[in-house]
Amino acid sequence: MKKTILILLTLAIIAISCIIGTLNVKATKKQAQTDESYTEFEKKYRDEVKDYLNDLGFKNAGIMLTKVINESGKRTYTLEVHHKGFARLDDESKAEIIDKLISLADVTQDDDTCVSKKNGEILECKFPVSDMI
Repeated sequence: MKKTILILLTLAIIAISCIIGTLNVKATKKQAQTDESYTEFEKKYRDEVKDYLNDLGFKNAGIMLTKVINESGKRTYTLEVHHKGFARLDDESKAEIIDKLISLADVTQDDDTCVSKKNGEILECKFPVSDMI
């Protein structure tokens, strides 16, 4: 009787371990797919920003896209674009460019979307991206 209980207990432990292992593999796969989606978004977005700025005549603009991921997994991106030509623009023209840069990200502007201008040569915008990329 003790051997039967020991064998059943061992089989139960093996079954539970297999189930947990399967769940961990699925979670890891899903996270890898999510990370890949964000990587594709980031590359596509940088390319679109570069093309847009080149079309406006701001060739060789410095483009820096950074991200912050909070505890819940929400991502917030900050785009900084540097070009000497921005110093010659008025605030309205800069605002139009920043609005277009945000629209290229295909995100809805909300309270977390922040637009600021630094020292004339740098345009900056900050926007959240949903988990549904």
